[in-house]
Amino acid sequence: MVLIAERMNWRVAGIVAIAAWGLVAVNSYAATKKAYRYINSAGSKVINDVIPPEYADKGYEVITYQGEVVTIVPPQKTAAELKQVQLERYHLQAEEAEKNRLRRWDESLLLRYSQVDEIVQAKVRALSVIDVAISLNQNNLFRLKTDIEVQQMEAAELERQGEELSETRKTTLIAFKNELQLVIDSIERRKEEKITVAQDYDADIERFKMLRERLDAHQNRQQGR
Repeated sequence: MVLIAERMNWRVAGIVAIAAWGLVAVNSYAATKKAYRYINSAGSKVINDVIPPEYADKGYEVITYQGEVVTIVPPQKTAAELKQVQLERYHLQAEEAEKNRLRRWDESLLLRYSQVDEIVQAKVRALSVIDVAISLNQNNLFRLKTDIEVQQMEAAELERQGEELSETRKTTLIAFKNELQLVIDSIERRKEEKITVAQDYDADIERFKMLRERLDAHQNRQQGR
């Protein structure tokens, strides 16, 4: 009888062990197996092993069979939403670029100048250089106009005498006129450059004044502590 009882106990223990192992295996499978939870066309939440393509773009959740959320996939953005995201990203990049530009500008001003008068003097020197270049071009302009008038007068005289203009004289006159136009264009560019340089220096002056005010205010606060 004792032997039979022992055999029965071993059988029960084996069955319990097998059942326990099976339960662990089932729980492990349930913990690793994934499912999809999404909202169907009727507005109801559905859990399935696969997600139909027509619902994938609308967003869904990846869950375990025990109901734990593993991943949340948001709905795919519309064209308008994507455009808005790109626009916001562009604005952020533009703001960051502007901050960097102003920072470099401020550092350059504080490195080169210690007072406003130095910027004013630098402006005067820069504009003087441009004025000299314009003056030289204007002298060249006067010389070329004179040379062209002389060539035209000589050509007119030859025509009155019934002589044909040589190719050399024609080429020379064309060359003078081309050079004249180049000088005129150079003068216009220099004038435009003068305006731009003056505006740049004026902007430097205003920016430097603002920086000095900030620095002075900061120093005053530090001294007041």
